[in-house]
Amino acid sequence: GALRSVARSVLAGERVERRFDESAQRVLEALVATGWSKAAAARRLRVSRQRLYERLAALNARHGIDVDLPQTRVELALEVWAVRMADLVG
Repeated sequence: GALRSVARSVLAGERVERRFDESAQRVLEALVATGWSKAAAARRLRVSRQRLYERLAALNARHGIDVDLPQTRVELALEVWAVRMADLVG
């Protein structure tokens, strides 16, 4: 799927284009930063857990992403890291 191809690109050292909007990117970054704790991510984002679950449902509907799957978490963590690094180097 799309995540696996992104993970391959990251591991190959290729530049990864941002595919999530800013709001979705912030949600994913919060989840990665909190070790995938939804409660902690909601606090970090200053939203209710219910709102976070709504955002995750929208991510799943739009991109087919289930953040509860271990493989998806690894791939998303790589993608979040790669996008952030690309932002830093311009």
